[in-house]
Order: sequence, then C-alpha cells, then structure tokens
Amino acid sequence: MREKSNNVPIVEVKGLYKRIQFIEALSNVSLTVSEFDNCLILGPNGSGKSTLIKVISGLLKPTKGEVRVFGFDPFREFSRLKNVVHVALEDYNPPWWVKGMEFLKYISIIRNVKLSKTLDLAEYFNLTPYLNRYVRTYSAGMKKKLGLIQALVGNLSYLFLMIHFQL
Repeated sequence: MREKSNNVPIVEVKGLYKRIQFIEALSNVSLTVSEFDNCLILGPNGSGKSTLIKVISGLLKPTKGEVRVFGFDPFREFSRLKNVVHVALEDYNPPWWVKGMEFLKYISIIRNVKLSKTLDLAEYFNLTPYLNRYVRTYSAGMKKKLGLIQALVGNLSYLFLMIHFQL
C-alpha cells in the first residue's frame, strides 16, 4: 500500500476535536506515529483513548482537525484502509446469531484469506472446540478472542488494539 521510502507517517493527527452530544471527548489532540514506532496511549477512564482510536481507524468522524493514516483520511477513505489497518476494540461484539465457524468463514472471505489460516489462529487461541456453538453462548473472553482473530487475519500493515486494565 505504501512505499517505505516516501516517509509518510503511519498515523498523523493535528488539532483533533471530537464532540459527542454535549461532551468534548477530544480537544486539540496532535500526534505522529512513524514507521517502526510503537505507540501506547495511556490515560484515566473518560480521557478519550477509545474515541481517539475509533477516529484514527475511521469508525468515528472527527468534529474538527486532521487525521491521516498512511496519508489517507480514514473516515472518507475507509475502503482504502480497511484491508491494511485492523482494529480490535475492548467493547467488540461479534454477531451473536451465527456460529463461530460461520463467523470465521465470513472473515476469511472478506479478508481474502484461506480459511485454514483463520482456523490456525482459532487453534492458537483455543477456540476450535467451540466453533460449532453460537457466538451468543460464548464467554466475554471468547468473544474478545474472536475480535483478535478478526483483527489479525489478513494482510495488515498496522494493528490497533484497545485493551483496558486497572492498576
């Protein structure tokens, strides 16, 4: 998708604002993540971490400011990025009305990956014995594993993980 020599940052955020109803979730956020950088976003509950990731990944439209991922606007050019930038959010809810195997087949098709590669990840995460069950019967941890599999499958260039924990 991107030549290594063109020095386009992986993520570039300038003067980002996001208002959700009466709450200013993000206020004048700026950051640059360049190639080979690892980025960790820390902050207390309600500080805008999840909102920032959702804006960067194109799931939310910014109120104001500029966001670029590999040089593209993630909200306006989502279709160009969805195959190379994957997101695993903490509050991920896979479709409850399908069986695990059906969901993994669907993910393999949309990511243009052999089902065997997806099933290898299911095996790694110890989900294989549960794939014939409906997702609605899965524990919260099993649903998070499905979200990780969805994020890891395919030809990704960058992965955003949202992990919440308490100190």
